[in-house]
Amino acid sequence: DCQVSNTPMQKNVIGVLSDPQLEDHLGDIGIHALGNTMIKVCSEGGNIEIGDFICTSNTSGAGMKQPDDLMHSYTIARASEAIDWSSESVDLKIIHCTIHAG
Repeated sequence: DCQVSNTPMQKNVIGVLSDPQLEDHLGDIGIHALGNTMIKVCSEGGNIEIGDFICTSNTSGAGMKQPDDLMHSYTIARASEAIDWSSESVDLKIIHCTIHAG
């Protein structure tokens, strides 16, 4: 039974939805566990730099910047683009990442 995460640093995540816009339709959609894809992130963990690790957050279906630079059992991705949240008009954004879940 797949569910969208809403718990920070959740270690039982199996991957990232192939289309982050479809989190309310968890039927037969794809899940990425390795490779390059897009991931929805939130501002909860602060600004994201290229190379920062991403983990789950309190925001349903969104990742956040991980609090350290070590790969953990709860690491789901590594950012391939940066976000300065002070220059964004929203708290959620879809960015390119390499996925390391599963």
